[in-house]
Amino acid sequence: MEDDLSCQFAAVYEALDAAGIVHLRKEGYEADDVIGTLTMKHGDTNEKILILSGDKDFVQLQRFSNVKQYDPVQKKWRTTNDPDRFIKEHIMRGDTGDGDHSVDGAGE
Repeated sequence: MEDDLSCQFAAVYEALDAAGIVHLRKEGYEADDVIGTLTMKHGDTNEKILILSGDKDFVQLQRFSNVKQYDPVQKKWRTTNDPDRFIKEHIMRGDTGDGDHSVDGAGE
């Protein structure tokens, strides 16, 4: 099964290369860690950063004015007026997808 998946990734990388789409992969790191690190590095620049993910953890990166987030599954932009408040509330409520429990009584 793992070999089948590796072959699929190779085909995707080849297609990206053929289309001239810049991409990167870093062995041993999860995509969200790479995205977060690169965004923090380039968040105070004039470069436009578009994060294609519905992951709520990325909302905090919208504190940089050049960062936008689009959820391709729900086909909508993820936006917030106060990224710091959003992430604090998100932490308090917990995130079962990440295995994080809520703070007792939060959100009641």
